[in-house]
Amino acid sequence: MDYIENGGDAIQTYPLLATMEDKEEVAKLREALLRYCELDTLAMVKVLEKLRKECMTDDELEKISLENTKKLLLKWKNDKNIQELKEFYDTKSFSGILGVERREMSHSNFIAWILNDMESHNLGQFAIKQLLDLLLENGEHNIKKSSINIAINFNDLYKSLLLGTYKLEDISVIVEDPLKFGQNKGGRIDIIVSMSIKIKTGYDEDFSKEIYSESNKVNLIIENKVDSPEHNNQTEKYHDYYKKDNKYKNDLNIFVYLTPNDDKPENEQFIKISYQQIADNILERALNQDISDRVEFIINEYLLSLRKPSKKGQIMAVKSEEEELLKIFWDENSELLNTAFNILRRSDDSFNELYNATQEKQTRDNTKYNFNSLSRLSKSKLPLELVRKYIHDNADASLEDIRNKFGFSFSEVKSIKDANLGKPKLYDKLMLSNNEEIVVMNNCWSDNISKVISNARKLNYQIEEVN
Repeated sequence: MDYIENGGDAIQTYPLLATMEDKEEVAKLREALLRYCELDTLAMVKVLEKLRKECMTDDELEKISLENTKKLLLKWKNDKNIQELKEFYDTKSFSGILGVERREMSHSNFIAWILNDMESHNLGQFAIKQLLDLLLENGEHNIKKSSINIAINFNDLYKSLLLGTYKLEDISVIVEDPLKFGQNKGGRIDIIVSMSIKIKTGYDEDFSKEIYSESNKVNLIIENKVDSPEHNNQTEKYHDYYKKDNKYKNDLNIFVYLTPNDDKPENEQFIKISYQQIADNILERALNQDISDRVEFIINEYLLSLRKPSKKGQIMAVKSEEEELLKIFWDENSELLNTAFNILRRSDDSFNELYNATQEKQTRDNTKYNFNSLSRLSKSKLPLELVRKYIHDNADASLEDIRNKFGFSFSEVKSIKDANLGKPKLYDKLMLSNNEEIVVMNNCWSDNISKVISNARKLNYQIEEVN
């Protein structure tokens, strides 16, 4: 016997040590018993720690080591990340100085500026194409439903958006577009982006020129929310208006609900997009484009304004740099913070919610995975290894094939030609046999990993979950 699996094995095995003559076998058995006892003892220690944490009395809290607290406070004081975060939060954006950080109109104007390909940012159509990617990822069903009974074919549109084989022309962006008839007359939609889209259909006989379809009109009708929720059935009224207005009713109308909060639009045809998604997928990636120092400054100023908390503490979005600093700050100071929350919540109920939130964070799913001789892969690295093996095993693997087999979304695995890459740590590159380079993103797997694993197992991939 080379190992002990449970208490029963240990009880039966221990007496054998007194009668066995093979010294090498005795040594193996003794080591196996020690390993089992070590794990058994560790389990009891963990149970005790949990009980102490959950059942700590006021008297026990008073006995928290003063010396330990002093050490933790000294560590806090000398933490270099504290100073970086302090500089971050002491810095006011220009809109903050003007007092318009939470004004809806200010945000609508900025969104309109970044989406307009004729504006001075020189990003061209980068932002509007990134937004179309976001809408396809978050609202494929909504777009398909909106395309019914109009000239554009959804399957052709979907494929062209997925592959980037389309042209946009005549883009116009209007802020506060007034509703001009019916019961909704006098109301205003926050932003409307109108454009013509042409879908690539092939090449001419000499393969020297690309051929595109007739142009189709597309409108992005954006209801922007900052601090206030939807009221008076706004999305229902706006949807009804644009479906009936002669100017728009024959177009592909894509309805968008932009919000920093968790609230949902009342009309199900509106695709919900968060300000955090705008920050991650458009603004931060725009900073990696060929832009002037002035445009970079403007975008960074706007990103700075998004982290201004509302009166209820709601933050619209954070930069990736800030997020990384906060993660490091938490990892290095969680013991001190938990001690403080634990004590303060006895005298102030407002700390209870904050304390419970920190405990929930510490119990988040940190499952690791063993796959293909690789151990303890994180959620961000497992998909990369799945794709790597699939490419190795299937010489004719294509991007579309990979997406379909594993259930990857458009933003998770994409052609490098269609990717607007951020920092290198956010993605990994792989090469297909046809020399097409693809990227596997590693910052967006929290919601989709279960489906990806399920699909991988259908391919007989052996994936072991470990803690």
